[in-house]
Amino acid sequence: MINLNKTEKDIYNKIAEMLGEKYEENRDSINVSIMAYHINLINTCTKTLEELGSLVFIAESTYRQKYAEVSLIESSFKELTKLGALYGLSLRDQQKLNDLASKDVYDAFDDDL
Repeated sequence: MINLNKTEKDIYNKIAEMLGEKYEENRDSINVSIMAYHINLINTCTKTLEELGSLVFIAESTYRQKYAEVSLIESSFKELTKLGALYGLSLRDQQKLNDLASKDVYDAFDDDL
């Protein structure tokens, strides 16, 4: 559905492999594609910033502004954190998923689930 370039496809495959049994292609392909896109964006922006040698642009008037790549990295990390929570990719999120899985399912309509 989401067109990925070769690098993003490689990242996608690594994420799917890392998720193991948690990954189901029909259910997860869009989320994993988005994760792969953001990881590639972070890597690309990081490389650009390394080449620039700074996180901040300084104009002749000494006005300082962070490069757009810094903001892109920040927003990508936020999105990755949100999506990672769905798969329990942090210890805290894993515990939340385990807690949910161990609770009895409440049936509000009293019909067998």
